[in-house]
Amino acid sequence: MTEKELLERYRAGQRDFTGIALNGAKLSGYDLTHSNFTGATLTGVNLNRVNATGAVFAGAVIKGMNLNKSILRGADFSQASIGGITLSGADAAGAVFDRVNLFDIDWKILTPDELPSSGANFSGADLTGACFADADCSFANFSGAILIGANFERAHLMGANFDNADLSGANLSKADLSGANLYRARLIHTNLKEVKNIALTGAVVAGRPENGEALV
Repeated sequence: MTEKELLERYRAGQRDFTGIALNGAKLSGYDLTHSNFTGATLTGVNLNRVNATGAVFAGAVIKGMNLNKSILRGADFSQASIGGITLSGADAAGAVFDRVNLFDIDWKILTPDELPSSGANFSGADLTGACFADADCSFANFSGAILIGANFERAHLMGANFDNADLSGANLSKADLSGANLYRARLIHTNLKEVKNIALTGAVVAGRPENGEALV
């Protein structure tokens, strides 16, 4: 589908774009509330400053998408394969990233020199209550993000950057944080039960040990 075709359908009131293939479209500032992009292939699409509240991207293949300063409250990215996405300054409170793969790369075949220096960019995003359960967020940038009450249970967070992020009340149980940066991160009443390979140097940590949470 071309950008022109999508916009024509959009202006006609259509919001179901299931399975479409879209390359290089510029949709900055559009209202895509509750639009359905399930199973779509979206390459180089600019959704900067869009309102995509409740939009569905489940199972989509997304490459090089700009979602900076967009509104993604309650958006569903579950089981999507995502590479090069940026959500800097986005409001993604309550968004769902269950079982998302942020690179669609088989890490086992890469040498250490081939591993990316950074992944998806969520820096400064509001991800309050967002769900990343079972997601592969390796090398993602969550610096300065608001992750209060977010769910990272069993998530792969190898090399992720949580510098100055607020993880208060978040669930990191059984997550793998090998090489993750938690400097200046707030982990107040954060669930760290059975978390793997965590280094808390420079983090602000407090909680109740009887619940498997962090304790200073």
